[in-house]
Amino acid sequence: MTQNFHTAIGVGDPWNANIVNVPLSELDSAITQRTAAFTTKGDLLAFNGSQPVVVPILAGGFFLMADSTADAGVSWVRLMPAYYISGLAVDCDGTDVTIGIGACGDGGNSRTMINGSTITIDPDTVGANGLDSGSLSANTWYYVWLIQNLETFNVRGLLSTSPTSPTMPTGYTLKRRIGSVLCGSAGTLLKQRMDGVGVMRRVVYLEDTTATPFKVMDEKNVSNASWDTINLIGCVPSTANTVFGYFSRANAGGVLTVRSDSDQVLQLCGVGAREFYVELPIASTAFDIKSDASGDEDAIFHVWGYTESVRS
Repeated sequence: MTQNFHTAIGVGDPWNANIVNVPLSELDSAITQRTAAFTTKGDLLAFNGSQPVVVPILAGGFFLMADSTADAGVSWVRLMPAYYISGLAVDCDGTDVTIGIGACGDGGNSRTMINGSTITIDPDTVGANGLDSGSLSANTWYYVWLIQNLETFNVRGLLSTSPTSPTMPTGYTLKRRIGSVLCGSAGTLLKQRMDGVGVMRRVVYLEDTTATPFKVMDEKNVSNASWDTINLIGCVPSTANTVFGYFSRANAGGVLTVRSDSDQVLQLCGVGAREFYVELPIASTAFDIKSDASGDEDAIFHVWGYTESVRS
């Protein structure tokens, strides 16, 4: 099997010069000759220097190739770069969570998971396309996972309170965290839309952000003697990298300095009342703020959304 497969593709490494340095005229001819042989969307066309071959790609989006190490054999190879993710937007209408069409590498960077249709996660159920265990709890973050069963190749969604180790349904072994959703104080999921759908996910709330929990500063008198810590855990997950939203101040002057993880990152200044759109790097779901002037700053901050990395 190994020798036949190796002969078919010509090399053990798909980027070997035997494939890459094929004259365009020969490749064009090869593609013309073998187009009719493509029967499944996603089939791979390889060239061994003398003739083209069609390599069918399995439903999971990966294929067997000859092992390029000294030991003879074959190994599973994913088609996408490490940490790859495209699409798979995580949205919430307040009742269910949906995962859009897309693809990604699994968290171990060994397989590719492809989702060809919208997945709906029902938080009132347990298992694939539901919670990993228990029931929804108020004021709790749930992390959204894409999971796959390698026996059936079924791709499903999962909600878990763990950002690292969800309880996997029976038969499912592959997983990748792709987003987060918040169960609010009323015990229901908050509405959100995901705009950024690469490794850095950008989430916008579809809620009244002038109210709790989004209004994290409400005409706050910012100290000029020490740093004030603004806790964001009620509106951004532990995996967040930045928070963005509406910032205003009523003081006639002075400078407000914002820092994250003890590092100064932003200064807000001006004469008279000011309103800003700000995006702040954060650490540990909080940021610090301090004024250089005495008096009532009357600072307000409404969280509109956040970004988080799903690199692994």
